[in-house]
Amino acid sequence: MIRNLKSLGLALCATLALTAVVASAALAGTYTAASYPASGTATNAFSHNTFITEAGAVECGGHFTGSLSWASPHLTITPTYTNCKFSAYAAIVDMNGCTYTLGAPAKVSTDNYFAPVQIICPAANRS
Repeated sequence: MIRNLKSLGLALCATLALTAVVASAALAGTYTAASYPASGTATNAFSHNTFITEAGAVECGGHFTGSLSWASPHLTITPTYTNCKFSAYAAIVDMNGCTYTLGAPAKVSTDNYFAPVQIICPAANRS
C-alpha cells in the first residue's frame, strides 16, 4: 500500500506540474503557481494505478485534477479511475466523492519531493 501511495504521490505531483509550479517556495512547504486561480490535470489511461485487495490486484487508468486559489501548504486532487481490470475482468473503482489531499511538500533529494497524502471523504460516504 505504501508503494502504491508513493506512485500516487508522483502522479499527483505531475498534475501540479502542468500549470502550478512547485518552485523554491516548495522548500518552505507551499504549493505555488505563476498566477491564480491555477489548475492542472494528469492522465495515465490504462494502468499504473494499482489497488491491492485481499482477493487480488485491481489495475486502472486514472485522471487527476487539482486547483489552487492561492499559495497553500495543501493541494486537493480529485481522482477518476477508468479501464479498471481485476484479472481478466472489468472492475469499477468509485471514489464516492473522496479526494486526495497532499500535505506540505518537503525536498528529500536534489530532484525529489515528498508530500504526505490523506484520503478525505464526505461524512455521508465514510464506511
